[in-house]
Amino acid sequence: GLESNALWGLRLAAKDVKDVHPATAKGLAAIGVKATVKALEKEQASVVFVCEGVPTVLMQHLPVICALKKVPIAVLAAA
Repeated sequence: GLESNALWGLRLAAKDVKDVHPATAKGLAAIGVKATVKALEKEQASVVFVCEGVPTVLMQHLPVICALKKVPIAVLAAA
């Protein structure tokens, strides 16, 4: 279903990131909502991870942008 397709997309995107050599990793991650939105708009994002503790009002637009750009998004549980 949709959920398994989304998980598969996340796995593929994470694998692509894992296979990048550390010397070429500069600029690989966008940290923060503003930088993430910029990366999505420039089509430079392959996957988006959001921490569970982030206030909804700050990140409510990210799932919409990710859906429009067909970029998988995952919410990570805060430890």
